[in-house]
Amino acid sequence: MKKDDEFWFEDGNLIIVAQDVEFCVYKGPLVKNSPVFRDMLTLPQPAEAGELVHRPVVPVPEHPTSFRHFLREFMAGSGFQSPGDEPAFEVVCAVIRLGHKYEVDRMVEKGLGYLKKQWPDDYLGWSLQSNLASARSWASTLFAERCISVVNIARLTDTPSLLRPALFECCTIDPHVLLKGYQCEDGVRERLSAEDLTRVLLARTELVKLDALTALRILRNPSSECYDHDNCTQACQDAISELTESPLPSRVFSADPKRPSWYECVARTQYPSFCDACLTDIGRMENEERFEMWNMLPSILDIPEPEF
Repeated sequence: MKKDDEFWFEDGNLIIVAQDVEFCVYKGPLVKNSPVFRDMLTLPQPAEAGELVHRPVVPVPEHPTSFRHFLREFMAGSGFQSPGDEPAFEVVCAVIRLGHKYEVDRMVEKGLGYLKKQWPDDYLGWSLQSNLASARSWASTLFAERCISVVNIARLTDTPSLLRPALFECCTIDPHVLLKGYQCEDGVRERLSAEDLTRVLLARTELVKLDALTALRILRNPSSECYDHDNCTQACQDAISELTESPLPSRVFSADPKRPSWYECVARTQYPSFCDACLTDIGRMENEERFEMWNMLPSILDIPEPEF
């Protein structure tokens, strides 16, 4: 056993053992704010506690790093502090999970607040996050994989507002990676439940189909406001031909909400360019299609409709 460098108070009156690390803290706040710790401390202490018998000793199964995140927030309210604007993802998840386990509701709500900012359940908020994905404070190559943890936390804490954006993001993960799961900092590998994994794999197929239908609808005809009808008619035909006949189209159908928009693709096409009126109409129609798709997600993913 080794004493924790951060949470070992010589005048502490409670020792908590997480694997091979001992934390010596103050019993009063835990007893007052955590019903679970209150019950744990009513258990009789083992006789072999020896020289530590004057301090109750409570073993917990958590990884020391995760438990340290919990204590930082519980004892000092500083668990979520970081040099940047947002706390680290792993810190938020650890605090939520342990806050839920030990029934410290204020910690759970605070942590969920951070997740809801990154995975908003409204179209405008989601669209902004999707369009600014590269600027996200948690943006990384693992951002999509982290959604596995977010889905599991949503299930654990009964927070349905996280399910639509997080499951939608899971649809962008390569199936092999999705099955492998997300490696947390404490070594635990998180995977979706069998039910949620099935939801995601079925939804991927449906979302790819919707993306294809969107392209066909918005590129079918020039805008009613078109002022270069012959040119734009040819541009529509060429764009559809590229999508349906080219062996390597410049933009494949995808379930990824962050993929280049059809507007972006046709705006830089090599074919006869669309007039400004048609480009504006394509952008408007695509946004309407994306909004409709967002509203269809609860049905596609087989999750509860949001409550407003």
